[in-house]
Amino acid sequence: MALFSRRCLQRLLQENATFLSPKQTDQHVRLLNMIRADYLATEWEIAVMNALSKLGKVRHEPRDLGGRRFLDVVFQSPAIQFGADIATVSDEQLHKRNPVDRIWMELGRYARKAQITRGGFDVKIGHSAHVLGRGVRRDLLIPPVAKLNEVVFNADFGCFMRKVANDLSRERVYRVQNSTADITITFDPDRQFWGGTHLAYTSANILDDNPVFNTLKNKAGQLKQSGYTGLRGLILCDGGCQMLSQPHSVSGEYSARQVVGDFMRQNQSVGFVATIGSRHEGSGYVGRGRYKPVLSALVSPAHAAQLQPLSSVLNQMVAGLPTFETSAANALSRVTRRLPAVGAFFGGYNMDGNHIKMSAVALQQLLAGTISYSDFAKAHGFDERNPFANAARAGRVIRNCKIESGGEEDDDWITFEFSDPDPALAPFARGRAKPQSGG
Repeated sequence: MALFSRRCLQRLLQENATFLSPKQTDQHVRLLNMIRADYLATEWEIAVMNALSKLGKVRHEPRDLGGRRFLDVVFQSPAIQFGADIATVSDEQLHKRNPVDRIWMELGRYARKAQITRGGFDVKIGHSAHVLGRGVRRDLLIPPVAKLNEVVFNADFGCFMRKVANDLSRERVYRVQNSTADITITFDPDRQFWGGTHLAYTSANILDDNPVFNTLKNKAGQLKQSGYTGLRGLILCDGGCQMLSQPHSVSGEYSARQVVGDFMRQNQSVGFVATIGSRHEGSGYVGRGRYKPVLSALVSPAHAAQLQPLSSVLNQMVAGLPTFETSAANALSRVTRRLPAVGAFFGGYNMDGNHIKMSAVALQQLLAGTISYSDFAKAHGFDERNPFANAARAGRVIRNCKIESGGEEDDDWITFEFSDPDPALAPFARGRAKPQSGG
């Protein structure tokens, strides 16, 4: 599972096969079966074309336009015609320049190795001076990944962790501060959770040097070379980009719409740019269905007359997109970290009387040996209260089970019903004497 469920993607593949060639469908299948940093780009291309196909005729990478580059989609309906490339924008390059996740990963690895199971760590990461305001790149003071062991996780850090492990009742501080690093790691024995602070480095404070502008710039030349003479545009999709997911920019930062507007001023051959962000609904919940697509579209002055029909089609397209399983940023993180596939309901269960309802896929993975019992028990809280063990101790056996389909979610529910005490597990007991019939 990434941005869309696997069951949903399979449905889209089957529907798209009605307007794609077998070779094009096979290419999408091949890419979906590969773990890649740009995995979300394939998901978005499949989903956008599927939604457009329900509004008009869709052609994917047509070869008869006379150009050297092939457009991702050429769309035709009675209301409007256009050609477009579909691109996915992420903050991945910014994360590589500021490897915060690697700090947490290494700290967690050392903590597990030292068997530090109580207390919590706090990580503060500094930044270069004079990085606020527009026109200055924001970078944290973190050395490159190749230098982390030399600069941060060195012998001094190992000594710090040993001291923490030897006395979990004391607060300890480890700090690295030089021209390339400003990192303070604090162990607090009274802290329940880990935390940290650092400057937000994914905001756009340079108008023409940010993930959105750079993606548009790279795609603009390809658009020109397509040979398509009608309305040409770019559809930018959220692949884990803060600019597309945040509702508003703050002081000193540029919004995605401002960046797009400046790009179109400089590149008048691009007729329109549409951005689709994945934005949280604002509730206190996360997960499937809690993130919604948000559309923004700009049209060049030369094509102002086509704004209304184009906006109508694009809004209908976005409304027809599948349900998001999570945010684009979380989906990208899951892909790049190569997390093992587990059922969508993994870790969830409900106990009601003599019934227990849980993930069918998780149970199958447990029985198949693809996940360990310790991981399974920890995810479900069974290391503290195991309802199967409780039933066994009470001599109750599984009497019945049924499967409830999860629909397009990547899992199903399985419900077990336990019996009354059964001699197969329960101790022998004296039965009640049956009343004798008279005669």
